[in-house]
Amino acid sequence: MVKLDIIVEEDAWKRHTNFSRKYLTNIANITQSALSTTQRINASMCVLLTHSEKMCHLNKEFLGKSYPTNVLAFPYGDIQHTSHRLQLLGDIALGYQIIYKEASEYSIPFVNHASHLLVHGLLHIMGYDHFNKTDAEKMFAKEDKIMQKLKIKQYQKNQFT
Repeated sequence: MVKLDIIVEEDAWKRHTNFSRKYLTNIANITQSALSTTQRINASMCVLLTHSEKMCHLNKEFLGKSYPTNVLAFPYGDIQHTSHRLQLLGDIALGYQIIYKEASEYSIPFVNHASHLLVHGLLHIMGYDHFNKTDAEKMFAKEDKIMQKLKIKQYQKNQFT
């Protein structure tokens, strides 16, 4: 089971009432249920719904990149699969303006694109990554499976980068 703390810094997120706490928690729980049983834990994480300026600041501070991005994930460390206690897994930041711009460019619903990026960030803080082709294939296959469970059509295929 996943507990989410949600912080809304950008009011534009509030226009998407279907992107609610219940909806985000459902995505997090479905993402975790798609993992093997040994990977399922009692988890807590924070989701920051913010704006481009904050995403640019975070990207610069933590990754040394001077531009905003759509999603950032900050895992807290190794997951303790043997513990039954609530574990703080990490933070995810989603940047409204970048996601909105990309959704418009790809002609896809904003909520679908934001949901896909949330799943991507969740997988990062749950230990997945795409630094090499093998890891990318595993992560993106898991991401595709989760998006199917959520019944959200993917409008673009993941690529190794």
